[in-house]
Amino acid sequence: MTYLTYDIPVAGGPLRVGEWRPENTAGSAQDAPLIVALHGMTGSHLSWQFLAAEFPEARIIAPDLRGRGLSAELAEPYGIAQHVADVRAIVEALRLDSDEHRRDLVIVGHSLGAFVGLSVLKAMPSVFSRAFFADGALPLTVPLNIDDVDLVEAVLGLAVARRTELTFTSKALYRKFWRLHPGLAAAWSENLGLMADYDLVEILAADGSLRYRPVSSREAIEADARELYGSHAVRELLTGLGEGGASASSITVFTAPRGLLNEAPGVYSESELAGWKSEFPFITFVEVPNVNHYSLVLTAKGASAIAAELRRALASVENEGSSARSC
Repeated sequence: MTYLTYDIPVAGGPLRVGEWRPENTAGSAQDAPLIVALHGMTGSHLSWQFLAAEFPEARIIAPDLRGRGLSAELAEPYGIAQHVADVRAIVEALRLDSDEHRRDLVIVGHSLGAFVGLSVLKAMPSVFSRAFFADGALPLTVPLNIDDVDLVEAVLGLAVARRTELTFTSKALYRKFWRLHPGLAAAWSENLGLMADYDLVEILAADGSLRYRPVSSREAIEADARELYGSHAVRELLTGLGEGGASASSITVFTAPRGLLNEAPGVYSESELAGWKSEFPFITFVEVPNVNHYSLVLTAKGASAIAAELRRALASVENEGSSARSC
């Protein structure tokens, strides 16, 4: 497996993109499943290193979404529509929709990335053949009387929401900040430490000492959070996809039984999931046991479950195509 990074021109500057691809032996890279993967609210493209390790036969292309990682300097506008425009720029720049590259172009998203992916499906229905969403892409609810100012803290937790306002004396201290997070403590790994390091930028404090600050833009996070909660947009998108002929084989939603703070229930309660299963029968639902919102994607265990379903589903599509060609 080969890992590389590059920058894609988008509105306002360069968008950092990471890619994992199979070693080019016997044409494997050309024939590999092609995935565009979108990370969560506080993540970066390195969120997908776990899936890449568990699904090494796939080519995975993953950006740092606008306002995060090495795309943090990209200016407004923020929000879902701009993320979709950035994904379109990736598709066009890398010619992912061309006959020479395209096999079955798949969109994968976690948390925020799942909601962006849903809008990508709506905007580019002829480009992406399948979608796999982890703990996202279904309507979310928060208390009706919550203020926009408090929304991000209510959703992500006070410490994580405010981390962009903090400075740290060392990378090790920032690693410890994340290592103590209830959703990651039991799943901590060196790869998570590398993700934490990637999220930092060096700054010079007033006393001349070196400090580290999380690079993620709070303004971008707040703009994205406001669009995900308390609106009917997600429901309307899903309804439209169903009315447009989406099939149960084209959208899969993975859910975790535990939430962002490793609490039960998860992001979606059993009663909520029962309702969405009834309302959206064209979606395949897969609960991954013994994981939370973060470990669903940011551990080998969660990524292995997602990779297994990706293999199964993509093999099924390929077999159907082979049968059709032989007729």
